[in-house]
Amino acid sequence: MTGPSAFGDTTVIVPTLNEEANIARLLDELVSLYPGLRIIVADDGSKDRTGDIVRDYQQQHPEVSLLDRGAAAVHGLTISVFDAVLDVQTTFFIVMDGDLQHPPEKVGDLRQRLIDGADVVVGRRDRVLVPWPVHRKLISRLGVMVGRVRLRVGGAVTRDTMSGFFGARTELFRTYAGGNLDKFEARGYKVLFDFLKLLPKETRVEEVPYDFGLRAGGTSKISSTHLWLYARSLFRW
Repeated sequence: MTGPSAFGDTTVIVPTLNEEANIARLLDELVSLYPGLRIIVADDGSKDRTGDIVRDYQQQHPEVSLLDRGAAAVHGLTISVFDAVLDVQTTFFIVMDGDLQHPPEKVGDLRQRLIDGADVVVGRRDRVLVPWPVHRKLISRLGVMVGRVRLRVGGAVTRDTMSGFFGARTELFRTYAGGNLDKFEARGYKVLFDFLKLLPKETRVEEVPYDFGLRAGGTSKISSTHLWLYARSLFRW
């Protein structure tokens, strides 16, 4: 199917905070690659032109919408994604970062796995091309390892528990997560991990490997607070 609404069963959610250097390019690539794809940019109060760029963009592309969370009481990547999923009107949704570290060309692969029957599809970081310092690599590996252990105790398991690139059936999220915001670290950044904790063991989780690349522009938002929130999430039931 290659018509103008070929990808109309899927919404891509892009949580943003000060991504003016990247957002237009990302939207261009998604719109070009996937005709009919719905896109929600969940902006968490950017102080740059991110929101204005999206507003201008949607004038020519009505399939793109802006969820402006600037006045929200609670801010964070997780709550931004959570709120956006509740606005999704399509069968599937896919979450990806706005900095182009998640390759747009892999969105189609995640969607196809969902069409083929997966409940959740995780973009698994096969190679990390970012020149992280040794301590950053160790933190990432430790976070993934302890996340797996936690999910084996309760939840649906994936090898990349800290991935921010994933897709799922919209109804599945609403059923298990929609009324359970208190089970999420709303100000955190590992929404997939919080979601997987709520799912039954038999949930069909598949993975799509990809190369985790360099940020196209702007600066990373991850801080020690985010790491603490992830650690706290390990013990939240």
